[in-house]
Formats: sequence, C-alpha cells, structure tokens
Amino acid sequence: MPKPPAKSRPPGNPEDVAAIRKKLKAFLDTQTGDGRKIGGAKYGVYAFFDYDAEPIYAGQTYESLRSRIGRHLTNQRTDAVAMNVLDPFEVAEIEVWPFFDLDGKEAPDVRPILDGAEYTVFQLALKNSTFKAVLNEGEITPTKPIKLPKSYRGAIIPDDLFVQRKHPDIRDERRPSPAWPESSANGRFQSDFGRPYGPKRNDSKN
Repeated sequence: MPKPPAKSRPPGNPEDVAAIRKKLKAFLDTQTGDGRKIGGAKYGVYAFFDYDAEPIYAGQTYESLRSRIGRHLTNQRTDAVAMNVLDPFEVAEIEVWPFFDLDGKEAPDVRPILDGAEYTVFQLALKNSTFKAVLNEGEITPTKPIKLPKSYRGAIIPDDLFVQRKHPDIRDERRPSPAWPESSANGRFQSDFGRPYGPKRNDSKN
C-alpha cells in the first residue's frame, strides 16, 4: 500500500479547487483546426476516466459540452450524480467528441446521430475497460456504430495533485462530499481512448 504524500491537503482546498478549475477551462478552450473551442460545441458525446485511466462514464449533450461537463463536475447536480451513478471525485480525465457539423439543427433531427455516437463511444469504452463495466444514467439503446468526429482528451487534475488524489486513502476521504469543484484539463491529447492518456506522470504512470 503506497504511503500518502507527506504534505497532503484536505479535499476541497481552495488552492486545489482553483487549479483544477483553471485546467478544465483550458481543456474546454482547446481550439480545433478552424479556431473553434471544443467546449462550445452544442452537441457532442464525452467519456470520463478515473485515476487508473479506466473509462467510467459515457454520455451525450444537447446543451454544449462545456455546460454539461461542468454540471457533472460541480454541485449543479445531474441525474447521473444524483442517482449515484457517477462519482465526480473519481473523474481524472475527459475525452470529448464535438459534433460541430450539427450546430444549427434541432434536437429531434440530431437525436439519432447522438444516440449512435453515444452507443459507439460506450462500446469503445467497454472494450477498453479492464472490468468491462461503464456507467450511464440509463440503458443505452443499441444502434449501428457510427464514424465519430475527431476527439480531444486531457487530464483534469494538475500534475502536482494527481499523485496525492490517486492514493486510496485520499480517494476514500473525498467520496462522501456532495460536490466536486469545477475542473480543467490539459496535456497530450490522444483520440478514441488511445494511449498515453494526458501528461506524463512521475509516479504511478500510465
């Protein structure tokens, strides 16, 4: 069992919250080749990964990737959090698939595409999961797999906090709290669950 970091700070430390918030904003402000920010995509699908780089949740959004992901990871509770389907404290990395080509279309026209994209991402996550288990708010209707747009992936926990927060004792300590601070991400991006995930680590590396 690894020893906890000597200078560990309590979960929810304001400095940590600010650092995580800054990284999440940086990730969602990542620009595509034509200058659009990935967080600004109205429609898209996304996946969350834990501190062991295991896929733990897949979902879709009609309200923008920035808004939906932000609500998942803050006290603006989503169904997934309220139903205890998703533990926000376990989210260490995010991958998103923005569907910019659907901007301007109405939700009913977009739904079949997003349903197909969510199912495709969900199956991809299952394939890459050690435990062959990935969460969702409800049962995902099987569809034909579709071709996904370019994805963007990044770590949402700053490097200097990652080792501390990955420790089992710290993770257990965090779980009872009802809210998780807004976070941010940066690092090396690798599409479609490709490895390596995020920035290189100096301990417990992927």
